[in-house]
Amino acid sequence: MSSPRADSGAQTGLDTGRQIFGKRNNLSTITIERHGKSRRYKFSALGVSVIFSVFAMFLVGYFSATAYLVLRDDLIGMTHARNARLLHEYEDRIAGLRANLDRITSRQLLDQQAIEAKVAELIKRQEMLGSRSSKISGLMEKAAAHGLQTPNKSSEESKKPAASQPDTTEQKTGSLAPAPGFKVASMLDFQLRGASGDPIAGSVDNPGITGVNMAANSSPDITNLASTHMTFANVGTRIKQLDQEQRILLEGLRLAALSRTEKISLALAKLGVKVPVEDGATGGPLLPPQPDEGFEKAALALDQSLTALDTVLEHVRKVPTSSPLPGAPVSSAYGNRIDPFLKTRAMHSGIDFRAKTGTPVKASASGTVVSAGYNGGYGLVVVIKHANGLSTRYAHLSRALVKDGQKVEAGTIIGKVGSTGRSTGPHLHFEIRRNGKPTNPSKFLMAGRSIAGL
Repeated sequence: MSSPRADSGAQTGLDTGRQIFGKRNNLSTITIERHGKSRRYKFSALGVSVIFSVFAMFLVGYFSATAYLVLRDDLIGMTHARNARLLHEYEDRIAGLRANLDRITSRQLLDQQAIEAKVAELIKRQEMLGSRSSKISGLMEKAAAHGLQTPNKSSEESKKPAASQPDTTEQKTGSLAPAPGFKVASMLDFQLRGASGDPIAGSVDNPGITGVNMAANSSPDITNLASTHMTFANVGTRIKQLDQEQRILLEGLRLAALSRTEKISLALAKLGVKVPVEDGATGGPLLPPQPDEGFEKAALALDQSLTALDTVLEHVRKVPTSSPLPGAPVSSAYGNRIDPFLKTRAMHSGIDFRAKTGTPVKASASGTVVSAGYNGGYGLVVVIKHANGLSTRYAHLSRALVKDGQKVEAGTIIGKVGSTGRSTGPHLHFEIRRNGKPTNPSKFLMAGRSIAGL
C-alpha cells in the first residue's frame, strides 16, 4: 500500500509537471512497497489495452485448443459418418441406375429376339409360299391348256351377250376348237425378301409374292414397339390372305375342272360312251401331318381333277364329235328320205355336207384307217375305226390322203370332197356306225358343240 506522503509527493510531482509542460500526464502509476522499499510502475492506457487483448486472445486460443482436443474424436467420427452416408447414397443411386440399364438392355434384347423370331417365321412362311410357285405354275399351265377359268371369271363372261362371244366355224360344226385363253383375276401383289435380299416376285400367272418390301436383314426399330408389332401384324395378315387366295384359286379351278368333267361325261353317256373311272385305292405309312397340308391337299385335288378331265377329253378325242367339214351346210339329214335317183323313200345312213370339190375333209376323231378306196355306191371312201365300237365313213371323195392301217388324230385331213360313186354332185357323205350299225351322226355333232362350249 502507498502512504499519504507518497501520494502527496506524487500529486506534487503531477502539479509540477502540468505547470512545466502545460499538459495533463495520462500515465498510470503503480507503487509497490515491500519491506520498507517502494517501486513505481507507470503504464499507459494503450499498453494496458494491448496486454489485456493479448491475454484474452491467449485465453480464447487456449480454450479453443482444449475444446478441439476434447471434441476432436467426435468431429472426426461425424465427418466419417457423413462421408459414409454420402458414399452409400451414391452407391445406391449407381446400383439403381445400373439395374435400370440392365432391365432396359434385357428388354431390348428380348424385343430384338422376338422381332428376329417373327422375321424368321415370316421368311419361313414366305419361302413356303415361294416354294409353291413351280407347283402352282404347273397346275395353271395344265388348267390353261383346258381353258379353265375361276368361277367368278366364268360367271362374268357367261353374263355377256351371246353376240359378243367369238363365233368360229369350228364352233358352228361342233369340233373341239382350242379353248379361250386361260384368264384369272390376279391376286394382290405381295413381296418379302429372304436372307439373300432377293425378292420372290409373282402373280397368279407367276405365283409368288410381291407388293410389300421387308428386308429380313434390316434392323427393326425396337424403340417404337407398337409400330413394329403393327408392321409384323400387317405382313402376317397379308401372308395369310395370299395363302387363302391361293387355296381359293386352286379350289375354284378344281371345281371348274370337276364341273367340266361331269358335263362332258354326261354328254358322252348320252351317246352311249362310258368313261371308265379309276379305282381310288390308297395306302401308305402313318406319318405326322405337315403344316402346309391344306395347300398340298388342295393342289393334289386340283391335279386329280385335271387328270380326270384329261382322261375324259382323251375319250372325247376318240369319239366322232367334231364335224369333218367345219362350217359346211347339211344338204341331207340322217333317216328316211326321197332317194335322189329312184325318187322313192329310202333310208339315208349318214349326213351329207355340201361343199366344193377339193375341200379338205378332216377326221372326226382319232383312230385307225381301216380302208381307203372305192366301195360301190360310196365311191372313194375312207373308213376309220375308233374306240367304243365306233367307226366313221367319209364317202364320195375325189382323193384319199391316208392309207390302210394309218393312225390319225381328230382334225387330220384324210381326203378331199368329190362326187364319186352314187352321187348327184360334190358333197361329203358322213356316217357313224356303232358295232357296224349306222347311228345318227347329228347326236354326236351336237354333243361335240355342247362339249366345245364348256
